[in-house]
Amino acid sequence: MKIQTSNPFYEDFHSLPELIKERAEKQFVLLLENPHHPSLQPSTYLLTAFLFGRK
Repeated sequence: MKIQTSNPFYEDFHSLPELIKERAEKQFVLLLENPHHPSLQPSTYLLTAFLFGRK
């Protein structure tokens, strides 16, 4: 799998707190190794909230 990013992405990414950057990098590695890894899937609650506009 190939992931394409842009300059604005890198600018935003580098402005994140270190802890968030570390977590995101871990998820990127998982995405490259196994795009179907369970931790990359949205939770049912979040998906329902997104689809039906609930907070």
